[in-house]
Amino acid sequence: SPDGKVTPCERVAEAAAEGLDIAISTDHDAYTDYLPCIEEQGLSPFMANVRGCEVSNMGAGGHRNAYPLPIAPDWVVQNSGPQYWVGLSAQELNDKLHAESTHPAIQINHGRSTDSYMNWVQFDPIDGTVGRAGQTLVEDWDAMETSNGGDFPFDDVDLFTPANDGLLQEMADSARGDVPLWADYLGFLRLGFHISAMGTSDVHGRNDGTGYARSYVPLGDDPTALTEDQIRDAVIDQRVVVSNGAFLRVVTEGVEAMGSEDVVPIAGTEVELYVEAQALPSFDLSFLYVFANGRPLYLRRDTSGIVAEDDASGCGTPELALLADDALDEVLRLATEVRHSPAADTYYHVMVRGIGSMGPLPSSRPFAYTNAIYVDVDGLP
Repeated sequence: SPDGKVTPCERVAEAAAEGLDIAISTDHDAYTDYLPCIEEQGLSPFMANVRGCEVSNMGAGGHRNAYPLPIAPDWVVQNSGPQYWVGLSAQELNDKLHAESTHPAIQINHGRSTDSYMNWVQFDPIDGTVGRAGQTLVEDWDAMETSNGGDFPFDDVDLFTPANDGLLQEMADSARGDVPLWADYLGFLRLGFHISAMGTSDVHGRNDGTGYARSYVPLGDDPTALTEDQIRDAVIDQRVVVSNGAFLRVVTEGVEAMGSEDVVPIAGTEVELYVEAQALPSFDLSFLYVFANGRPLYLRRDTSGIVAEDDASGCGTPELALLADDALDEVLRLATEVRHSPAADTYYHVMVRGIGSMGPLPSSRPFAYTNAIYVDVDGLP
């Protein structure tokens, strides 16, 4: 790849050193198969390989990952480099990728960087419109990179309250790239699209952050049993936890579920989210966030856990500071129930964030967040 500064085998060695169970190759306009390097280094029992590509499509919608791809020798020769996408619109390129025999997942990469999709199309995350003349929204994305490297997907949670919708729209109009990626992701969900939030490394050089951030999928602990199709389907089905030095487990009404294919019914009027957050003892975890239908809930404590409310009338806060008493031990830093009374069918996101250093690791702060957890309130489709 013109943007890669190490060999495939060096990248595989870094992935193994960071404990990655799945290595997905996404070089710029180049098709890389990690399997020979995995086998050469004796890593076959420990690491699964998914072959893909970061398709650049410069000037017509920016970078996107596609995986898995059918990387047979003749396919590589025929499609190597920009010749795969030259002359295609953003929609035509997605159509071409989806038509491949492997039916790849297609992911928007760093959507607010120069010439990347959300900036290029001038997406308004509040009303879902696009500002670029002659363009309509490409709708068949499967995933969106919401954490590039060690980036938490937003700086200020208050930006996602209704009072700041106008400010977000002004930021989108400016095309400066300062719209939080979380806003774009929530904008797609608000339009009814089921896409996955993803954490990706986006590494180029040696020791450049391989594995931070990363995406966990619930496919068991044996990489040798995994297939490219299973990994792709987990992403398409929104069954992903994004992690950067921390990990989240959320059980909703007694069920561990994420994604629109795994909707959780509730029997009463209250939803119970049991939240566990883990991190290394030396890492800080300072804050908890819970979103409902794309809006931050206001959190407050009571004797039995945390109450989540739709507004601030109960004196809650959208950014709840974690306390020493929240930890059960030096690793399990939060274990509590969050209770919310939704008025309609709702999708939730749970997030934790720390401050300060992660020591020698190539990232600035620990965090983790779930994908959408869908709850059926009324029993209707």
